[in-house]
Amino acid sequence: TKLLEVIVEIDGSSDHTYDVVAGFKNSLPGLKIVRGSVRKGKISRLNHLHKIFKGDILITLDADVYLKNHLSIFNLLKPIISGKTKFAYGSKIFDTMDCTYFSRGVVEREKIWSSMRNTLNYGNNIYNCSGSYSAFSASFAKQLQYPEHISSDNQYSYLFALSHGTKPIYVKDAIVLSQPTRNFGDFIKQNIRLRDEHDPIAQIFGSQYDTEY
Repeated sequence: TKLLEVIVEIDGSSDHTYDVVAGFKNSLPGLKIVRGSVRKGKISRLNHLHKIFKGDILITLDADVYLKNHLSIFNLLKPIISGKTKFAYGSKIFDTMDCTYFSRGVVEREKIWSSMRNTLNYGNNIYNCSGSYSAFSASFAKQLQYPEHISSDNQYSYLFALSHGTKPIYVKDAIVLSQPTRNFGDFIKQNIRLRDEHDPIAQIFGSQYDTEY
């Protein structure tokens, strides 16, 4: 397996993302930076990414996660390389360093919810598909274009795969880390957003959505 390219999609960011990423050009010959001046949202950037990548397998990571170790990528690739699936998704856990009192509670809540998700069909379920860390075969990725009116790429990817004869596979040991919500206000905003994501997906997939949830 060879790393062909690293594509960074910048969605109208006003911080120093471009300068930081550009600093790796000499060490990453395949680095490509798509610098969007207007904020279009994750769905639009993913659709563009799916169109322009050139490899046999596309790996996507959200901007707010980072790999636990070098094995995270190899583990995620295994089920696709072996031909078991065209879509694999990794595990997102919280980094417990520098937690606030509130975020410690969020971490403990997530541990309970995670243990419940992992007992359902060995973790192969829509609840475990966070969208933060995924891998797609080239043929599947080129088919997968997200409707612009949705915000939940993870739910859409999972249900799209099932509707096209592909069984998504959860890879527990392909781990990325993220920061837990640090205060109650952000926690409420996040959960309202997650609730609002469901209706458009339910309208697209109908009974299949009901079956998975």
